[in-house]
Amino acid sequence: MEDIKEKLWTREFIMLTVCNLLLFLNLQMVLSPLPGYVKEHFHAGAFTVSMFTTVFALSAIISRLFSAKALEKGKRNTILFLGLILAFLATLGYLWSGTLALLLFMRILFGVGFGMGSTTLPTMASGVIPIRRLGEGMGYFGLSTSIALSLGPVIGSMLLEKQGFPSLVYATLIVIALIFPLVYPLAKKVKPPVSVSLPEEFTAVPRKKGFPKALLLPSLLNMLMSVTYGGLLSFINLFGKEVSLANASLFFLFNAVAVVLIRPISGKIYDKKGHKALLIPAAVFLIGGLWLLSYSTSTGFLALAALCYGLGFGTA
Repeated sequence: MEDIKEKLWTREFIMLTVCNLLLFLNLQMVLSPLPGYVKEHFHAGAFTVSMFTTVFALSAIISRLFSAKALEKGKRNTILFLGLILAFLATLGYLWSGTLALLLFMRILFGVGFGMGSTTLPTMASGVIPIRRLGEGMGYFGLSTSIALSLGPVIGSMLLEKQGFPSLVYATLIVIALIFPLVYPLAKKVKPPVSVSLPEEFTAVPRKKGFPKALLLPSLLNMLMSVTYGGLLSFINLFGKEVSLANASLFFLFNAVAVVLIRPISGKIYDKKGHKALLIPAAVFLIGGLWLLSYSTSTGFLALAALCYGLGFGTA
C-alpha cells in the first residue's frame, strides 16, 4: 500500500500535466507573435503593441483572484470548464477581430478564461501528488508550463511567418480543443487534497484572514522574474529585427532545453534542502542570461544566453 501511495506518475497526474501543457501552449503560440502581427497589420506603435500583453496579464491576474475564492467554495469544475470555454471562444474570436479594439477585447476575454483554467489545473494536480514528493511532482508539473513557454513562441512565430495569422489561430484552436476530452474524465475522479503539509513559516503563527505575509516575498520574486520573461515574449522578435538576428525566437527553444534538464534536478534539491539552496543560483543564471542576450548578434551567442537564462528560470 505504501508504494501505491507514493507513486507519482499516475494516469491522473500525467493527464493533468498534458492538459496544462496544452493550455499554456495555446497561450504562448499567440503571445509572442502577436506584437509583430499588430505592428505590421494595424501599423500600431510600441505603446499600443505593449497593451496587448498588458491587458491579457491584468485580466488573468484579476481572474485568478476570483477563481481562488471560488475554488475554496468547492466550485472547481465550474471554474475549470467555464475558463476553458471562454479561452476557446476568445481564440476563435481572433479570426473576426478586424479592429484593434475588438482584438484587445478578445485578449481580455482570453485572459479571464486562461486565469480560471491555469488556477484550477495546478490545484487538481496537487491533489494527486504524494505529499512527500510534492516538490518533485510540482517540478515535473511545472515543466509542462516551461516547455510551453519555450516552444510555443517558436511554433507560433513559424506559423505566422509561413502560413499567416488565420492558420496560427486554427492551430491554437486545435490545441485548446484537445484539453476538453482529456480533462473531462478527471473532473469528477480527482478529489481535492485532504491535507497539505505547509512550510514552517506558514504554520508557526495562527492563520489570519487576508493575504499571508509569508507570501509577499515569493510573490514579489515571481513577479520580477515574470516581468523579464514577459519582455522577452513581447519583444524578442522585434529585437531580432533591430540587430539583424534571424530566427530570434529560437531563444525559447534553447531555453526549453535548459529548463527540461534542470527542472527534475531542482525539484529533488528542493525536497531535500528547501528553497534557500536554489534561489541565489537561479537569480545568478537569470541575470547572466539577460546580460548575454543584450550582446547577442549571432545564433551561437543567442543560444548561450538562452541556456543560461533557462537554467535560472527552470530552477526558480
